[in-house]
Amino acid sequence: MVYNISKIKYFELHHIIPFRCARNKHEFKLIDDCKNLVYLHKNKHKVITRNKDKNVILFADELKIKLDDFDGNSIFAHNNKDAKYSKKKTKIMNNYNGKLLQSIFEFDKK
Repeated sequence: MVYNISKIKYFELHHIIPFRCARNKHEFKLIDDCKNLVYLHKNKHKVITRNKDKNVILFADELKIKLDDFDGNSIFAHNNKDAKYSKKKTKIMNNYNGKLLQSIFEFDKK
């Protein structure tokens, strides 16, 4: 369960910043945090996988999330349609994503 959202048929748990980005045990542990997770419909998850999990820059609001890669390519997922996440946790998710981007990629989210 991620933020009180139970497993849902046809949805897959997605690490916004994937494990392969971790350079050490400490970063691996930071990546494996519920603030770095979202449920995505399996079809939306396939789109991200096809882009080699490069869409790591999160912009979340109550209605949708936008996942950008470092080349400016965006993937959108609408809450309760192709994504499932708590509307109350978007600020936490955005802030945590910014901290991970800074510590792992030395990238400041705008």
